[in-house]
Amino acid sequence: MFDAAHYVPVLKGRAGEFAALREADERVRSSLTPLIEIPPVPWDFEAERPAKNTGDHVAGIAEALRGAWGIERRLFLDAALLASEDLIEGRHPLAHVVESTRGLGVLVVPVWGLERGTPYLDAVRDAIASDERGACLRLESDDLEEPEDMPERIRGALNAVGLGPSDTDLIVDLGAITAEQRWTGATARLLLSALPTPQDWRSLTLVASSFPLDLSGFQRETIGSTPRAEWQMWRALHARRHRLDRLPTFGDYAISHPAPREVDPRIIQRSASIRYTVDEDFLIAKGRSVRLHGAEQQHDLAATLAERPEYHGESFSAGDRHIAACARRETGPGNAMTWRRVGTSQHLAYVTSQIANLAGP
Repeated sequence: MFDAAHYVPVLKGRAGEFAALREADERVRSSLTPLIEIPPVPWDFEAERPAKNTGDHVAGIAEALRGAWGIERRLFLDAALLASEDLIEGRHPLAHVVESTRGLGVLVVPVWGLERGTPYLDAVRDAIASDERGACLRLESDDLEEPEDMPERIRGALNAVGLGPSDTDLIVDLGAITAEQRWTGATARLLLSALPTPQDWRSLTLVASSFPLDLSGFQRETIGSTPRAEWQMWRALHARRHRLDRLPTFGDYAISHPAPREVDPRIIQRSASIRYTVDEDFLIAKGRSVRLHGAEQQHDLAATLAERPEYHGESFSAGDRHIAACARRETGPGNAMTWRRVGTSQHLAYVTSQIANLAGP
């Protein structure tokens, strides 16, 4: 399906991420395959119950996927964040979403894992039989604790859906790592070496994220940074690629922490901020509380960021164009969704450029 000169970002299926995919240019779109995670059903903190039922929650996802990604290229779709008991008419919500995307022409490759339950596996088997696009097996951090058991467990997972490696995209997802875990590169090599027949998989991707859970550790009214440990890990693998049976494709969680997080909007003090990806780090431009000091702070943050030597210029990506326009006060300060779109857009453009530069002509 693709090789190591490609990119697999894991993105939550929310408005900001969808908008970033929609505005990506052709170079970026042809260089990546997104893995979209259907978010959990939102919680009504005041009523102390789900804000909607599962059917209503997933009803618009197929249209959102088509609007964001179109019908020309495949995408991975994972519904593991939905509660296993939240069935719709006795079937897993994944089955309903995939059926809706089929009617719209969206090229979905369903994602499954080692512990997903019978309704989920039924949805994956139905998609495989109807669409003949195979599926994506996602190994997560808990699955990787005993590498010696991986071959047998992987064979069991393949047998459960009736696929072989050549029809399966394999993702090894380390989840959240820290900047101090640079030794994870050695661990990643051991994990990759434990995979059965690494050359036989349709694609092989290594995913991780060192982006912090929140921005509370960054100083206000300044630009801080945190290392992109996942990129440093993959680049170390790239430097040793001749020692590997197969160099995996690079994957990350863009500008997000892997864990889904929903906080009570009545008590959260969201700060003005911009997330910006550079060679080795994430830059975090952080202001003060939007509730207390207003969203207009975004103009000053954008102006400060645009003056930094790391800023790539407004022609680099749609996200960079928005930062430049905001710095000149040609557009409004936006909201949290706006800046998730901006940061994700810039990140996708930058990472695909980094990988292309490493791959060479």
